[in-house]
Amino acid sequence: MNRKGFTLIEVLISLLILAMVSGFFVLFFKVSIYSRNNSRNYFAALNLAQGKMEELRAEPFDSLKSDGNQLIVNNISSDLKEITITLNWNIKKPPIILYTMRAR
Repeated sequence: MNRKGFTLIEVLISLLILAMVSGFFVLFFKVSIYSRNNSRNYFAALNLAQGKMEELRAEPFDSLKSDGNQLIVNNISSDLKEITITLNWNIKKPPIILYTMRAR
């Protein structure tokens, strides 16, 4: 017999290959969405920390004080202060730490 068409085995193998390729694409999109959200959260937290640092630059030199947790102000000398801002943006990731020196 000279039949044309696919056998059941060929159809099942092609469906298996199609399912595997589809699974890889779904996994790829899931990882890319997670990465996008993670990056968005990181840069939002970084912008918050930079905004806080800009606020501190606008404050008078003598009014800069530590809040004990996220903001640490150390007096290096009477005309120089060290400012460190620490922002924990994700429990599983390291915190964002911004550091600067401010002169009178």
